[in-house]
Order: sequence, then structure tokens, then C-alpha cells
Amino acid sequence: MKIYLIRTLGYPLNELRLVHDLLLSFKTSITFEVVDLNPSLSTKSFTEYHASFLCDVGYTEPLDDIILERFSSNDSVQFHKKVHWDRLFEMCGTFRKCFNISTESLVFVLTNEQNTYDWFGGMDKTNKNIFINTSDWKRFIPKASPRLPVAYQIFTYALRSQVVQNLDLNLIDILHPETIGCMNDLCTNKKEIIIKLKTADICADCLDKLLKSNVSKKNILEVLEVFNYIRKQVAYSQGFLRNIELSKLYIDENSDLFLVDYGYIKVKLNPLQKVLYLFLIEHEKGICPQNFYAHKQTLINAYLSLSPQVNLDKMTESINRLCNPKEKTINVEASRIKAEFKKALNLFDDDILEQYIIKANKNGLRTISLNRTLIAYA
Repeated sequence: MKIYLIRTLGYPLNELRLVHDLLLSFKTSITFEVVDLNPSLSTKSFTEYHASFLCDVGYTEPLDDIILERFSSNDSVQFHKKVHWDRLFEMCGTFRKCFNISTESLVFVLTNEQNTYDWFGGMDKTNKNIFINTSDWKRFIPKASPRLPVAYQIFTYALRSQVVQNLDLNLIDILHPETIGCMNDLCTNKKEIIIKLKTADICADCLDKLLKSNVSKKNILEVLEVFNYIRKQVAYSQGFLRNIELSKLYIDENSDLFLVDYGYIKVKLNPLQKVLYLFLIEHEKGICPQNFYAHKQTLINAYLSLSPQVNLDKMTESINRLCNPKEKTINVEASRIKAEFKKALNLFDDDILEQYIIKANKNGLRTISLNRTLIAYA
């Protein structure tokens, strides 16, 4: 499945970029493309349309009698000056026409504009055009990153789209009017969104619908892993997981590092940083900077296997600097590695971060404290 992400101009590009980074951090079979981050997805016609969008927003009107009939008791439905769903779906459709997007792909528009009925998201009758509301999350989960529920909504609608399409249902047919802790809870009381974010669950009935709609077990498990990651992050931010256990550190065949138990977060290191980090993993008791030179050839060989560079002289020069205590390269790269772990563990306490980073002990040895039983290799 391919998903295209677009935005209304009120939603900051940097936020969209961070949402995209979060989505890409998950191991799923879904691919994501962002129009604002891809120069090839740029045309004058869509740029002009994008700039003029929402200039004529008026008062909303009822969308569908079926919604009012089933949820007429919804006190949160108010008819203020909000964007009608059709306008958001129109934006998705215009994007499709401008770039000849496949009918098999999904187009999501992320918007911080208030919409008809104040829903967290909605889907049109093609089941391929979807909007996600990005505003007001601080009201419902004040201490968590708003990117977490936005990502949750994107994966939720990716599954909903397949169920509605393949079983020939309406979106409203698969939503639970009462909150039960399932991804398909409607949450007419918007404060109840925290319940399904904390349960990260798909109820038995909805799971059965997914399987009947030919969504593979593999894809369902992938999304459940995403939900579980979001659950842990939200729970931690709200103070539910202060005594969280350390995650296993998984090192794959490309020497990429993943914090498995925190939702498979990838720690983004460059090849030289990987060489330094993995070298210190191998030296559990630590090693003095002055002794790096004795391992120079081992470090060069490791760098050769990881770096896309073909210039052996430059690679050797980088290792020489790493092995020369006067250059302070170890300290510089250790600081950068710490910054990458801090990004990955941004919602966790510093005592957890301390277990994964390179430190100098009282004897001047460079060490990584993490218990080696928590490290696994591909």
C-alpha cells in the first residue's frame, strides 16, 4: 500500500516532516510519500490550488443524514465556521488529478482546521481520500507529542479503508458508538481518545472484519506493533510508565540499531559512529583512547564494510583521527551518538539514556553500560 501525505497550509511543514519521519521509523509494508518533501511532486496547478484552498470557508452544513440519525445525541456536534469534509476531499482529488495518483493509493490531507462534526478524521465514499485533524491534541493528551495520535490515525484509516472497500460497507458501519478500547471507537466524547491510545487494541469483531477483507495477518501484526509503540509513548508521557524496563538493543545485518521494546525505534548513526559504537560494545570493560591505535586495522575493516565511500585514503584518515587521542574525535562522535539516542529516547528519563550512550569512567576508559544480555544481533 502507498500513502501520499499532503497538508493544508496552516499545518507547519516541519510538523509534517516529523510525522513522516515517525511513520518511516516503523517496519511496515506501507510506503509513504510527502508532496512537500519531493520536488518531483510539484506542479503549478496544484501549487496555485494549494495556496487558494480554504479562502472561501463558510459555515458547515450536515454531511449525511445517516450520521445525524445514528449519533444525534452527540453534544460535540456544533455548527460553527468549520471546513466541510467535502472541501478536504476535494483537495485530495485535486492532488490525484495533478499527479495522476493511482486509484489503489491512499491520499491523506493533514489539517489543523476544524472540520464538520469535529471528528479526528474522515474518509470519502471512494475510501481512498482521507483527512486527519492535527489540532487540539494537547487538550486530550497534554504531555505527549501530537505526532503520536496523528500517526495512530493514519494507520487506523489505512486499515479502515481496506475493510470498508472490500466488505462494501460504510465507514459508519464499522465504528463503535461506545468507547470499548478498540481502534474503531468513534469517541464522540473526544476525551475518551486516550482510552484507545492506551489499550492499542483491535476488538475481536473488528479483527474478524479485517481478516474477512483479506488484510493479511502480517499487516495486522505490523500495525499492532505501531499501536503498541504509540501506547507506550503516550503512557510514559502521561506518567504511567515511570519504572519502565530497558529495551533490548537489536543490531541488524546492516549494523543499524533498534530499540526493540520501545516500538522498534531506530537510532540513526552514520558509518563512522556505528564503527565506534559497535567497537565499544565488543569491549565490555571499556577501552582507553590511547589504546585505540592498537585496533586500527580492525576499525578500518569495520569501516570498509559499512561505509559507502570508495576512497580508501579518506576512510583511513577518518580512522586515524579516531585513533589519535589528541584529535578528540572519540569525544565528538560520542557526543553525536548521544544526541541520536536522546532523539530516539526523547520521552524517557535520563537514567535510561545513560545506559545506551558512550561514557568515560573514572579511569578514563570509554564504555557503554548496557548489559550485554540486552544486545541481540541479526
